[in-house]
Amino acid sequence: LLDRDSSGVLDADEFLSGCLRLRGPARALDLQLVMCELSEQRRYMMRMLQTLNGVKVVAPKLSDDPQMQQQKQQEPARE
Repeated sequence: LLDRDSSGVLDADEFLSGCLRLRGPARALDLQLVMCELSEQRRYMMRMLQTLNGVKVVAPKLSDDPQMQQQKQQEPARE
C-alpha cells in the first residue's frame, strides 16, 4: 500500500505520503486496499490482452500452412 511505484523499496516520501493517505477512519484503509487490488487487476488484464493480441497474429499464419489446409480437406463435412 505504501510502495506506490511497486519498486520494492520505500523512500521517505513514499512512506510519508502513504501514511497520510491512510490516516482517518478505517474506511480510508479499505479504500486504499480496493484501489491497490484494482490496480493489480488492471495490470493482469493488460497482460492478458497482450497475450490474446499475440494469438490473433499467429492464428492467420496457421491457416496458411499447407498441412493445415490438407487436414481440413480430409476432415468429413459437418452438418
